[in-house]
Amino acid sequence: MQFFKNPFYIYAFSFLFILLIYMLRWSDLYPNLSLWLFIFILISSIISFVLGAIIDKYRPIRYKLIDKKIKSLTKTIILIYLLYTLEFINNKGIPLVLILNTDSYDYTNFGIKTLHPILTTFTSFYTVYVFHIILSKKTQKKTLIIYLILLLIIPILIYNRGMFLINLMSFLFVFLMSIKKIKTKIKFYLIISFITILYLFGVLGNYRMVGNSSNEYFLKVSKAKESFINSLIPKEFMWAYIYVSSPLGNLQNTIEKNPAINYRFKDFIFTETLPDFLSKRISILVNAKRVDKINRLTTFLTVGTVYSRSYILLGWFGVLLMFIIIMLITFFYIIILPKKSEYYVTGIGILCTFMFFNTFTNMIYFSGISFQLVYPLLFSFINIRPKLKIKI
Repeated sequence: MQFFKNPFYIYAFSFLFILLIYMLRWSDLYPNLSLWLFIFILISSIISFVLGAIIDKYRPIRYKLIDKKIKSLTKTIILIYLLYTLEFINNKGIPLVLILNTDSYDYTNFGIKTLHPILTTFTSFYTVYVFHIILSKKTQKKTLIIYLILLLIIPILIYNRGMFLINLMSFLFVFLMSIKKIKTKIKFYLIISFITILYLFGVLGNYRMVGNSSNEYFLKVSKAKESFINSLIPKEFMWAYIYVSSPLGNLQNTIEKNPAINYRFKDFIFTETLPDFLSKRISILVNAKRVDKINRLTTFLTVGTVYSRSYILLGWFGVLLMFIIIMLITFFYIIILPKKSEYYVTGIGILCTFMFFNTFTNMIYFSGISFQLVYPLLFSFINIRPKLKIKI
């Protein structure tokens, strides 16, 4: 399962997959993909794959088992809950409860400034770390699972769906790193589970949009082609198709709608290459402005891969520069993160998630993932000689 251990391979797989899905052409929403965008995705994926092969040869990523005392985990989780309790008191309520009890509550304003981004990103990092411990230890499984559930409850309580999804995706990558080979039977179950999840995603989408299981309205707003409507494919799959392929559609639309580029280098540097909670503060000081919106195909499709805003600011040069930055961040992170560290697998799992979600939006700017990458490095260098027993 070396493929799923390597973030460079994840980039290549993710963008080639979204390109393949886009080419199914189930919707009339999407413009034709330009030759230059097609070539960029193809060449960038090839370059990323080559870099992955170089990492495999000279610094291969290997899964490691770790051990950790329950007492240490208990103290950390108690501290996490105490800090969230402080935020709940400051907020005069738990976001989930407030949302259920009132229509006017805005959950996006939750949290104490400065503390909140650090606390949420640390919680996500620590959740993945605890999951890795569960996979590593043969004893005290029940206690560890309870701790993991307690950590997973937090994004639900603060109504942070993105945080919850990111945690699950990082779990997946850590799990795939932990197995050497997937048996045919497990592959079959994984495929069936994946198809079922995509189908249920469509069913739930219909209920959220129109209050019942009817596909008619979403097929209309997504401009489903007659060929798809008349096919034997369950119409619930249109939801998954739109949400997977629309970032590429929005990117293509952004390229078409922005023929004149103003080359805003300062805006690019301070709004596209820094985590959001830093960018928002520094941008005010240097008078840098982030692109408010990309050119969407429709109002409910909001993301346009990591490259849309880069194109608006710097044109194709911005797209190429962003690709280089992503590759450099990934390359140096793998090189710098100590392989003997107890946080190594956690860091690589989060890095794979970072690469995967770049197909949707800029994960450097989104501190919910990018700032998580700081903790494995920070704690590795604080504890250069870990006392943990690490097995290879």
